[in-house]
Amino acid sequence: MNESFELDVPDHFTAGAIGPPGERIFYLQARQGGALVTLKCEKEHVRALGRYLGSTLSKLGGERDKPLTLPSPQRGEGEGVPAPQRGEGERAPTPQRGEGEREGGKEGELIDFAEPAWIVAAIGAGWDKGRDRFMVEMKELLEEEEAEEEQEPAAEPEPATARLWITRAQAAAFVERAEALMKAGRPICPMCSQPKDPAGHICPRANGYHATRHVAP
Repeated sequence: MNESFELDVPDHFTAGAIGPPGERIFYLQARQGGALVTLKCEKEHVRALGRYLGSTLSKLGGERDKPLTLPSPQRGEGEGVPAPQRGEGERAPTPQRGEGEREGGKEGELIDFAEPAWIVAAIGAGWDKGRDRFMVEMKELLEEEEAEEEQEPAAEPEPATARLWITRAQAAAFVERAEALMKAGRPICPMCSQPKDPAGHICPRANGYHATRHVAP
């Protein structure tokens, strides 16, 4: 059984992808203190979470949004206090790294890691008015193991979970990050609405089912 995680005041929360368009592997990552948690996920997990957070952020003045529940795929403390304005003659302070920014990298990028802790099967999120934070919860994907014929089926293990409590600012940054990751993927064919393969796209709606190559502007 893999380890479960609970980060109630994470100082870093982001998503990232490794690999070329069409072959990218997506990850969700959070950090609290010295604990760095990296989980492998699906592109749709990032897209759905970004959309939910963006929609809820725009509606926080009204009723609480319904929680997000994304099905299994098939095979911090409150917001930061605004920085004070500098007075005349006052020296500019030394810039500090923002939430989610790594040394030598850009804000929102993945921090270097060895291997993901586990694979995400499902992800949910909700707004906690009392804590003024979003709760994001991820559940582990359990791989089915072949049971030996002469043995009784073993008890099904409980999946690991990761629960994070993120601020509005962290949620807003995640929305921007998710949108950037979606735009960085393969272009969509205007005829069949399927992603184009850089090596050549076979469009089922094109005459003769011929392959079309995408040419960047």
